[in-house]
Amino acid sequence: MQESVFESLPRTAMQMAWEVLEKKLYLASAVLKIPTWQVYILDHQDLQDGFGKVWDWNLLSSIIDKEISAHSIDLIITFDEYGISGHCNHRNVHQGVRCLRTGQSHCLLNLYPRRSYNAMAQHSSQWVWYRKLFVAFSSYTYVNTLKKIAS
Repeated sequence: MQESVFESLPRTAMQMAWEVLEKKLYLASAVLKIPTWQVYILDHQDLQDGFGKVWDWNLLSSIIDKEISAHSIDLIITFDEYGISGHCNHRNVHQGVRCLRTGQSHCLLNLYPRRSYNAMAQHSSQWVWYRKLFVAFSSYTYVNTLKKIAS
């Protein structure tokens, strides 16, 4: 497996990379009209980004369950079992959520697909020609199946 680029960078470069990722998340959230106070960024030593970094599903499940309880959350929107482009961290998040109680499925039709496109465009370092095509033509941009967490 390939090492993450961030592992070999000095701490200051890692901090700058983190700030860039954080800024892109807030910009994408603004496009999607998600208030800043509802955005939570978790920096956990056992949940670092990167291909080949397998995350503990039980740890994820525990963290998610605490957030559900603390904020009375009754709906989680996450990745499917394949994640985006098969990214292992996305797949681990899916499995962590699956460890929780599951309930009804719901189909969500995106009435504003342009917002999805614009939100992804905020991730400038990842906004390359093939991602533009993926977001424009992916079924996820237009319709999604959601599972409600049973209480």
